[in-house]
Amino acid sequence: MRRRLEMHHIAGKYNSDMTVPLCVPCHNDITMHQKIWDTRWTHQDNSESLKNAFITHGIRELLLLKHMKTHDITYYYLADSLCYNIGELLVKE
Repeated sequence: MRRRLEMHHIAGKYNSDMTVPLCVPCHNDITMHQKIWDTRWTHQDNSESLKNAFITHGIRELLLLKHMKTHDITYYYLADSLCYNIGELLVKE
């Protein structure tokens, strides 16, 4: 049985056009995580720096999802390495 795919905006539609296909359960999980991000991710007028923070955060979430699905610790370490950059970019604004 094939799972239906949905396109996921990795940083929210206001911050980037970048999307990735995810199965419905994964899309629901990752969207749930986005809902606890800094609320500015839903704003339409973010600066480039803030948009970059949310793009980086979205990539981090994808890496964590990949880690959860594969149990490959490499994805966790890659995701963890992005934390400092995200925090730095969010604080700049």
